[in-house]
Amino acid sequence: VKNWNREFQKLLGLPDSVSKFTHLAELSSDFVYCAETYGRIIISEHALPTKDKTIQPVDVGGVAGGEKYIVQGILFKFALDVFKLYNGDEFAAKAASAELKGLGSIFDADVPGLKIPLMALIDYRGFRLSAISLLPVGGG
Repeated sequence: VKNWNREFQKLLGLPDSVSKFTHLAELSSDFVYCAETYGRIIISEHALPTKDKTIQPVDVGGVAGGEKYIVQGILFKFALDVFKLYNGDEFAAKAASAELKGLGSIFDADVPGLKIPLMALIDYRGFRLSAISLLPVGGG
């Protein structure tokens, strides 16, 4: 399983160069391709019984979005208002978009020591999924 976050943080730590930015662009492109590929499977199988899904949901805590999935080092979250936190699915999708924009702003702020994950949004068949690289976060 690819460790997207480790590769991303390693590249970000390199001195600015054409090579660094080329590798960042390649990594980002690969991440989006992988996220779209698995995201489409997750969305296509959304209405299936859990036992019939190719990619099984996981319990990672939290309630926003309902079921979550982890595949190939990427956490997928539906942008749905399952527990009525957003006042509708449209606002849950907007919240996912705001999360991505917020990550971009944090990245642009260039705060020393503050790390962000790779993130992409997948819109397919009327659903929106957030795809986020897994982070080295432990419990306790």
